[in-house]
Amino acid sequence: MKIGYNQVCINPTFSCLPVGFLTQTEPLNKVRGDLYARCLRMQDDGREVILITFDSLGISQDVQERMEESLRQSIGEDALIIFSCSHTHYAPSLCNALGFIEENTPYLESLDIKLLNLVRNCRMSEDAQLTVSYQVRNFTGVGRCRLSQGSDQFVLAGVLSFFKEGLRIGNFLIYNCHPTISAEDADYLSSDYPGAALDILKQRYPKEFFLFLQGPCGDVSTRFTRQAKNYDEVIRLANEIVSAWEKMMKLTPRMQPLKLDWSDQTLPIHKGLKTLDIDQMDTAGLSEKEIRELHTGAKMVEQYRGMLAMLPNEVRFTRVSLGPFRLIFNPFELFSGYMQNLDPKKDVLVCYSQGYLGYLSCPDNQEISYETMIEILSNDDKKAVAELIRSC
Repeated sequence: MKIGYNQVCINPTFSCLPVGFLTQTEPLNKVRGDLYARCLRMQDDGREVILITFDSLGISQDVQERMEESLRQSIGEDALIIFSCSHTHYAPSLCNALGFIEENTPYLESLDIKLLNLVRNCRMSEDAQLTVSYQVRNFTGVGRCRLSQGSDQFVLAGVLSFFKEGLRIGNFLIYNCHPTISAEDADYLSSDYPGAALDILKQRYPKEFFLFLQGPCGDVSTRFTRQAKNYDEVIRLANEIVSAWEKMMKLTPRMQPLKLDWSDQTLPIHKGLKTLDIDQMDTAGLSEKEIRELHTGAKMVEQYRGMLAMLPNEVRFTRVSLGPFRLIFNPFELFSGYMQNLDPKKDVLVCYSQGYLGYLSCPDNQEISYETMIEILSNDDKKAVAELIRSC
């Protein structure tokens, strides 16, 4: 197997509107925590996977298709290309969503050459037998379930490490927590805690590569762990997750032969919106913030109506197997409970990947929240998603 890594800074060179909060209306030109695109290329027995991660909220399917087509004109048609985002709320838009979010076309165009060079200039290793190991643990020092009636059971930090001749050469760093530490009206763009954490680890382990993969964090954030909403707190919480990852990196690895395999599947979806009367809801047990968010969600749902045709009719799931470990890339903001369908010691759900389609609570969910109010899939769709995740 051959493996190669590269990264490129994707900070805008002009003022841009951050895309994560509807309340943010002013373009910004300051950056605290550089935005990066990172690429890992893996070649095995004539097959190739190209994984590109972005410090971005998400990349909608239509934008990904255009970006992917541009890359294929240079690198060819055979490789599997995966786009995955950290979900930082403090970056320019690379997505289109129901008229609320529109791509930042000048910013998107500025990435064309950067992404092409990112992929072309990956320094590929010599052909060698590689091994992998995976460590995972429950960790609530940064993220916790942000819903009053929720559970922290599947708030998981993981490290998937790559080895060559017994020497660790790189890592996938996995966590499921919204990167929304800074204030909604922060006057800077930022990669938030994922970018800050990768910067720390890259300084400590300069010979290794690091990529961050965002897990199912639809119901997980720093709401109950952050002590402030500023960049100093970003650094503090980045150090917390770094500490958790480093403890796992220092454990004796159980190395497994790395054999590369993958499958690509599409799932038809039946889009629809809820009709809810907040005044008739039982909101006992909800915080004041959650009740305010319900009213915000109700307004958004009414504006969504008539726009669902703008969304794709099917979604893409990509399963990549690295030896015994499965990475399942999907476009949703899945709730953490979807991990109950998997083996956390072997399986990784990677969200905000291969498109971007918003929140998806677990099948048969009865809890009321902003997130469940604005989701657009039926309960049957949720069951189909859970089954595909289980079987892919």
